[in-house]
Amino acid sequence: MDAKPKRFQGNSPLARLLLVVAALNLAVGLLVGVAIWSAMRHAHEDAAQESRNLTILVERYFTEMFDKTDFALRTLSHELVGHGVPGVVDSERLDAFFAGYVNLMSDIDRFGITNAAGRVIYANTPDASLTDVSEREFFTSRITTASDALYASSARTGVAENALYLSRRVANPDGTFAGVVFARLPLGSVSAFLSRLDIGDHGGISFRDLNMALLARHPDPGDKFRGNRTISRELREFLDRGDPRGTYFSGTTWDGTARTVSFARLGTYPFYVNVGLAEEDYLEGWRQNSLQLVALYLGFIALTLIFALLAHWVWRARAHEQAEAVHELERRVAESTASLREYSEALERSNAQLRHLAISDPLTGLANRRHFIESANGEIERALRHAKPLTLLMMDIDRFKSINDTWGHAVGDVAIQKVAEACQEAVRVIDTVARLGGEEFALLLPETDLVAGAMVAERLRIAIAAIRIPTGTEIVAFTASIGVAELTHAEPTLKRLLKRADDALYLAKQLGRDRCEIAAP
Repeated sequence: MDAKPKRFQGNSPLARLLLVVAALNLAVGLLVGVAIWSAMRHAHEDAAQESRNLTILVERYFTEMFDKTDFALRTLSHELVGHGVPGVVDSERLDAFFAGYVNLMSDIDRFGITNAAGRVIYANTPDASLTDVSEREFFTSRITTASDALYASSARTGVAENALYLSRRVANPDGTFAGVVFARLPLGSVSAFLSRLDIGDHGGISFRDLNMALLARHPDPGDKFRGNRTISRELREFLDRGDPRGTYFSGTTWDGTARTVSFARLGTYPFYVNVGLAEEDYLEGWRQNSLQLVALYLGFIALTLIFALLAHWVWRARAHEQAEAVHELERRVAESTASLREYSEALERSNAQLRHLAISDPLTGLANRRHFIESANGEIERALRHAKPLTLLMMDIDRFKSINDTWGHAVGDVAIQKVAEACQEAVRVIDTVARLGGEEFALLLPETDLVAGAMVAERLRIAIAAIRIPTGTEIVAFTASIGVAELTHAEPTLKRLLKRADDALYLAKQLGRDRCEIAAP
């Protein structure tokens, strides 16, 4: 006689245990899913903020370079019309000017002056191909216009010559055309600057004109893509609305790589910069953590099922030990849950450490550029809202390169750390001290007017001058130059505040170093 299979009893101990295990696994699975989703969302948000910060950095690089170039061109235009003899310039005086100025314009490889016929009558560097520019666009486009504004050559010309030309029209006192002053920006220099930025293995930074024609990109896709106007649908929507900057996620980039992208127009200049961070890069850590979490969760499920089957076997074999087996199972399930909780806490601590590293300078422990920009924008908003003063100090170690060259980078690192300690001792808890890069520091002083800020700067300058670093046979001493600027309602932005403080710092350097200079209101 065939044995009939036993009917599964829904109210049996095994059935009840499996239901409990299933419910527990479902609850833990929901927690794991929420944790993974939340971590991915934070990774996207962090990538968006990072791309915005990099965009601001690139935007500042170009605008400062164009501003300095425009200043140099204005100087040249004054030389052309103010010399007294049409078509004649004082080459020796201009050579002396560029000898001190060209170091600030390392990306511009040539400045020149033409007469009204297009002949180059002065150039700071020799170039046989630029002796007659009468048919060049940057010259011909300035003949008929009355504007003396800075002009940038078209993308077509830049792609063809691998360089952009910036020019200004020069007029005689009676308004007639006297010639142009011009500067040449090699696109290779732009690509070299972009290549120095950390955008991950699959990120991309591009430099485009107003028509979105590609002028330079990192990584460089090759000359065949220069001048290409293909852009993503998301960016086109921003441009159609007339937005000067924005951030978006696109899976339709030129190479098919999904990226979080920020773009910005370079102020009044006819160019755009785009910074894209690849999802493949910034989600790498999230993927690894998620795989570990899923593996742990699957192990937890397997463990609970094994415990459930083991408990059932024990119940069948030793009915009288059922209570003890169930107790053991509950204990082990609790241990597994505790292990999962400990792992989640460890993961949270790890994420907290990563977030700290993301906002800190590893050498000094000070805030890095990204965190400084975020904090400064918040402090400026509070200062404006509550009508409180706010002062910014920009500081640079004088002749820092000579310290590295003479005593080595190890002594240079100690010098930077000593300066960081002096900065922290000179400020309050509410102040923000940051290392912006290299030997450059910034101190943001909320609720501090220009006079108090200048006192802090002078006290800090004296403290730095007193630093001594023993090197065995010699004692290393150095000084610092500081620029001080106060937030004004006329220019209530971090960008302008940084620019004014940086200009004051540059003035301190020009006037002999080891001094503090205050920016004009």
